Amino acid sequence: MRTYTSRHAYMGRGAVRNVSPIKVMALVTSIMVIIGMVFLAVGFGVNKGHQHTKAVCTEEVNALVVDIKYDSSGLGSPVYRYDFGGKEYKTNTNTYSNHPPYDKGDTAKIMISPDDPEKIYVPTDNTAGMLSKIFMILGCSLAGIGVLVFILASAVIKSGRRQQMQKNEPWEM
Repeated sequence: MRTYTSRHAYMGRGAVRNVSPIKVMALVTSIMVIIGMVFLAVGFGVNKGHQHTKAVCTEEVNALVVDIKYDSSGLGSPVYRYDFGGKEYKTNTNTYSNHPPYDKGDTAKIMISPDDPEKIYVPTDNTAGMLSKIFMILGCSLAGIGVLVFILASAVIKSGRRQQMQKNEPWEM
């Protein structure tokens, strides 16, 4: 029966290939850092969109929550009805949550865009802000853990190689 050390990878049909532990750790670290950067980019993108909506929606109006719109997973988003410029509008945000910020029949102060009155920002709804923070924290954590694992594994592998080289050196008198 064959046994392989960490420096060998079984390739099938009896073939063995030497694999450097440093290369394996570099690959694992790279994957973790890339995934972390993707999470970080998504977090920044959600935050930038949220901040843009907040900056564009400058007109405050009183709105009535006429309904709760549910998605396929049972999360809800209030449907707001309000008047602006002599016209009646009915819209909801794209953020859904287990506990929407308002119930049907409530009145809410919302911010709308004067240029596009159907674009709204609800100051009491912090779903997008919280989501962006979660993605950014996960992204930084994954990237940081990946780098930390690489540094620690490199130190352990180099230490092991140093010890092995000391064992293989001939005795000097």
